[in-house]
Amino acid sequence: LVPIPANIGIGAVHQHIHTHDIDHVLHYEFDSAPTYEQIRLGNFFKIWGKTFNKNCIFEYCNNENKTVKFYVNGQLDKYFDDYIPGDLELLEIKYE
Repeated sequence: LVPIPANIGIGAVHQHIHTHDIDHVLHYEFDSAPTYEQIRLGNFFKIWGKTFNKNCIFEYCNNENKTVKFYVNGQLDKYFDDYIPGDLELLEIKYE
C-alpha cells in the first residue's frame, strides 16, 4: 500500500485536482467548466510527478510476471489514466 501524501497540487499554484490530508481523498475545485484533461485521473498523477497508465504504476511496469490492474469500486476497469473519478468512488491500483 502506497499512501497518497497530503497537499499534492497545493502550493504557489493551486491545482484543480489535489489532496489536503493523507485521507486518500482527491479534491476537485474549478472556477469554470473543467476540461477533460484536467479531470482525468492521469492528471493527478502528472501533478504528483508519478507515472500511472495501463503499463506502469510508479516505476513498476508490466512484465511476464506482473501487470498493472485498475479497479473502481472493486470492479476491474480498463480506463486507467483516462478514468474520470466520480464522487465517493473507491479507486485501487494493483501491481500483481
